[in-house]
Amino acid sequence: MENNSLIKTLGKKKKHYFVNCILSIIYGSCAPISILATSYFVNSLSEINNNSLINMILPASLLVLSYLLPLVDIFIYYNDIIINNQLDIKWNSFTSEMISKIPYSEYENEETYDKIKQIRENNLYIKKIAFRELIISSVTNILLFTLIFIKTSLILLISVMIVMPLVGFFISKLAKNRYKANYDINLNRRRSYYKSSLLRDYIYAKELRINNSSVYMVNDWEYNQKDLDKKNLKIKMKYGLLSKFISNIEYFIILANLIIILVLFLKEYISIGLFIGLSTNIFRIKFLSQFSQIIDLNKNIKLLKSTCNSMNEIIQNDNQNIKSTSKNITKIEFKNVYFKYPKSTEYVLNDVSFSCDLNEKIAIVGENGAGKTTLIKLLLGLYQPTSGHILLDNIDITQYSSSDLAAIFGVSFQDYGKFSMSIRENIMMNDKMFTESDLEILKYLGIDIIAQNFEKGTETILGKNFGESIEISGGQWQNIAIARTLIGEKSVYIFDEPTAQLDPLKEIEMFQKIIDKTLNKISIFVTHRLGFTKNVDKILMIKNNTLCEVGTFAELIRIKGEFFRLYDSQKNLYVQRNVNDE
Repeated sequence: MENNSLIKTLGKKKKHYFVNCILSIIYGSCAPISILATSYFVNSLSEINNNSLINMILPASLLVLSYLLPLVDIFIYYNDIIINNQLDIKWNSFTSEMISKIPYSEYENEETYDKIKQIRENNLYIKKIAFRELIISSVTNILLFTLIFIKTSLILLISVMIVMPLVGFFISKLAKNRYKANYDINLNRRRSYYKSSLLRDYIYAKELRINNSSVYMVNDWEYNQKDLDKKNLKIKMKYGLLSKFISNIEYFIILANLIIILVLFLKEYISIGLFIGLSTNIFRIKFLSQFSQIIDLNKNIKLLKSTCNSMNEIIQNDNQNIKSTSKNITKIEFKNVYFKYPKSTEYVLNDVSFSCDLNEKIAIVGENGAGKTTLIKLLLGLYQPTSGHILLDNIDITQYSSSDLAAIFGVSFQDYGKFSMSIRENIMMNDKMFTESDLEILKYLGIDIIAQNFEKGTETILGKNFGESIEISGGQWQNIAIARTLIGEKSVYIFDEPTAQLDPLKEIEMFQKIIDKTLNKISIFVTHRLGFTKNVDKILMIKNNTLCEVGTFAELIRIKGEFFRLYDSQKNLYVQRNVNDE
């Protein structure tokens, strides 16, 4: 982010930043002013006589002022609290927006998680502001001390400057290696956090207790945490001690400077006032510490910017070919589509080709792991084909933006989200209120009855994450997920196991409701309920990651292929269950 943009980010709080710039100059000049004030006071004191006490008012006032100046640090701290609070809000907003634009497929990449963690935990805005204040303070401090050293003795200046390039090199190297080391143990951090989150999350509490797994989980978390602590300790010992060693070099330089100042005083090259001023403030002459902080913070900013840039490249590469496209889709076509996950050598889909047109209802069936859900994720643009093309109205899906695809597809996933938000928010997924047509869908799906059971109606918070929230049944959650899909006019509707939480009678009823509501659209159903496929126009049978059969229910039953085998086994299973029940 450019300088002007960062200041703009501060909004009305930028006045606190400009005040801090001025205060940083004052704070940086505290030690040099203290030396000069002490020198002036002591030299004036040595020349005092009974008739010149009044002449001590100015030296004494300057000395008192030099001791009061460091108090500006309190006001710098106060302004930093206000500035950092603003920048924390802006950074969280910026990173949340960035993360929301990351392609879904990137979440398969472990490195993406590590980068997200680094960005989340390191506020670049705050680091940049801190860096600027440090530069202003340090430059003021170093310049004033340099002038004092030049006036006093060049040896003092040379003793400091001679080691600065070497220290700068080592600090820069150290900052880079420490950043990388912390980045490399992110996987361990995630594992430790995940295991501890299992113990805190009510969703898993039931199974952990029924399976008596709590002790195991605690022990496993302790093992992961100990491994993480061991690696953290190694980083602190290796880089922390090196950093301490480098910073302590300054004390040897301070000692050498103290000896030089003493020699200069004994040889009467400097006055007693300047000797006392320099010697009493010698430990505040920390060129190397300030220089090291600047190098370290600057290196961290560069590394963090590099991480942000790499994330932006991913987002830009994902959107670089996008053009304006129509959202009223009348045809979907897969052409020789192959797909495999990153870092995998096995194809999840092999040479899949099919098409579906407006008003068609398609069922995708097959055994677990055959590739049905992956096919849907490809159609939604969440993944890109390894090879082949997916066309929407003869336009490659890569030409559509994520907002275009969201306007085209209404989707109900098998693992749909159960958000700890109000019924309305769970359905609308924004701050909009229900329209008359939306309320009709709620009534059609029986969600109005669910809402009537609660005092706050559709504003009732669902789930168990908050004290006032209310949990509902799996079937009710599924109705809400289906309503979320049907709200708003879409060109294509996709239902991945839309009735898994419903009993058989409710299932038949729900399928019919979905079909009635998606007339004159393209509708795609992923289902294990093969009896329902009698109601669709086309069945896609997937086996061993390949589209092996395409046809109507009657056609696939007649050829007695894979679909017939799966349907027959399912039918026999139902018959066997009925016999056992009797």
